[in-house]
Amino acid sequence: MERRNLILTGLAVALLVLFAGVMNSPHLEAEDPTGLEVTIYSAALMTDSSGMPVEIFSDSGGILSDLVANPGDVFGQGQVPAGTYRRLKLVMKNQFSYSGPDPCGSGSPVTQTLLVDDSLPPDAQVEIYFATADDGGGTGWTNDGSSSSPFLLQSPVVVEANANTVVKMIFNTADTLRCVNNSAELLPPTVSLVDYVEEPGACTLSGEYWFVHFNLSSDPYDDTGNLIQNPTLDDMFRNSMAISGWGVATFDGNGGISVDQTKTFDQGGMAEHRHNLDSWDTTDAIDEGVVDPVNPSAQGPMTGTYVQSGNRVFLFFTGGGFLEGAVSSDCSTFVGAHVSDMRENDVIYAVKKPSTAPPFTGKYLVASPHFGLRYDETQPNPYPSAGVTLQGSSLLVIDADAQGQTPSTVEWRSVTDFSPVYINSVLQNWSTYGSFEHVSSDSTPVGNFVTVQNDGLLDVATDPSFFGALNSRGNGITGGQKTEKDPDNSGNHNVVTGFILNVDENPSLGDIEGRWFLSLVNTEVSDTDGTWGNGNETLDFGVTYGDVTITSCGSATCDVSWSFIHKDSFSGLVDFDTGNGTIELVTECYGEDLPLSDATCSGGIAIPVYKIYSPADGAYVARIAIDETGDVGLVWTPIDTDDIPQNSDSSCSGGSGNCYPGSTDSTMGVAVRLQ
Repeated sequence: MERRNLILTGLAVALLVLFAGVMNSPHLEAEDPTGLEVTIYSAALMTDSSGMPVEIFSDSGGILSDLVANPGDVFGQGQVPAGTYRRLKLVMKNQFSYSGPDPCGSGSPVTQTLLVDDSLPPDAQVEIYFATADDGGGTGWTNDGSSSSPFLLQSPVVVEANANTVVKMIFNTADTLRCVNNSAELLPPTVSLVDYVEEPGACTLSGEYWFVHFNLSSDPYDDTGNLIQNPTLDDMFRNSMAISGWGVATFDGNGGISVDQTKTFDQGGMAEHRHNLDSWDTTDAIDEGVVDPVNPSAQGPMTGTYVQSGNRVFLFFTGGGFLEGAVSSDCSTFVGAHVSDMRENDVIYAVKKPSTAPPFTGKYLVASPHFGLRYDETQPNPYPSAGVTLQGSSLLVIDADAQGQTPSTVEWRSVTDFSPVYINSVLQNWSTYGSFEHVSSDSTPVGNFVTVQNDGLLDVATDPSFFGALNSRGNGITGGQKTEKDPDNSGNHNVVTGFILNVDENPSLGDIEGRWFLSLVNTEVSDTDGTWGNGNETLDFGVTYGDVTITSCGSATCDVSWSFIHKDSFSGLVDFDTGNGTIELVTECYGEDLPLSDATCSGGIAIPVYKIYSPADGAYVARIAIDETGDVGLVWTPIDTDDIPQNSDSSCSGGSGNCYPGSTDSTMGVAVRLQ
């Protein structure tokens, strides 16, 4: 049996692998530990929960390390059989110590020694487990690192023949020193694991990148720092926050990344954010979303490191947290995802700044997941009105060469209306009548109101608040509104992040063949009892990411298989999904009241798309369009139920009136070719 090297390292700032994940709470004063010492005795891989541990390393005396002072410590390395491992077992000393500034403001440092398990003596050895989602791993409110409820291992550890596999443990202690009841307390840091095979990068990440991110998170801790047991829907909603942010990230070309939180995007930083569910009201400007209150200007630049393995990229930030993603072969486009703990349910899209303005010609697709719920704590009950809108997805089709005789833009949206149900000011459930579609078009030439600056920034005369930017390939990103408030003075409640694809108008079927990394946002509502509008509906809003492999492209179809991790941002639950099907290439027509199959497409915009058919679902479940390089794609699921864009007008309310059904499963995102 082939045996190859596997190296186990600690990275970021702390090793505390004993509790469930935690997020930064807006309710508590917080500081970062300056030291955290732990002792590791051994590490072993397992194929799954029933597999025998395969030891990576063992040290009977234990390896003592301060991973704040020495974030790159190597705990051990060893030979293990080539194969796929879905579980990691770690053995550490029960006692650990930490130090840092007093979060209660005394001005004196604090130092404490704590136990992983209060029922065991300090020198006892305790076992901590990580596992993939399909082997029981998760980031839910109750995952504790035990063998029955392990922490999440985002993807299996794949040990390849003739290659070194690196496993990095990433631990986030940012803001974990809290002032609780006027005394310093160390709350549980987040913990995650990532692995990759060492191989040269496809290109060199260097220079400035425009980027956007989208995050919806839930905090499992109450105002006093106690873990909420058996959280209700009201707990999850009131402790949630949606964020979209945009700005500039700088890669140094040598494994370092920095993001300046003290500057706005036009100054080369990332101070702009939009918040939602963080409670807005007209008297509290900070929640209206100009500067992220979690990262005030006093914190300065955020720094980190990155590793490239072929087209895969792993970003590690000082203070903890990491992103898993991929970069196009020319390093002009990056996409990533972060679902490693309760708070971090992020998708990230980035494009490299060009040196000269790319031409804005041809056809484009813009996919924009939206989150538009509003939460006003100043009212006796949040949402005093009956209706709340969650815009699950928006697909904008652009023909930049159209000159007024045909549509230059067609926007097709899936919208879900919610009515929250409160009893004694406590949210009990949601009531919804499903999803409905909306479509609109415009024949005004795009060149009349869109210009591109030399650094790629888009100026949109009809919407001065719009943020967007392109790279040299014409692919780009969109972010939140640049203005501080909506016209009704209610705060910027619309949280949106999007991607712009410069469409290849003449692809071949074989151009899609290969392996792709996808990063997606999805919204799904369902009527659990077959009846809409009675309050028994469910909402799943989260992040999906993973790999798609496309092979055996013939004259009519290709074979496709996929492996995804999905995380519900409200509950923190993680699902693992695999499947297979076929892909075909067609030209579709996008226009109001026109079937997508309309061959003449008079009054619409024709776009070549790859349709994915799933035999298990008996339907086409997704579409992909690619750019001219064949390295970047836009992915979306069906927006309605009959592939005919139609407009549900203002009379559509509660499922009655002029309503056209939209898809109850709205998924949009970006794909980057791995090989």
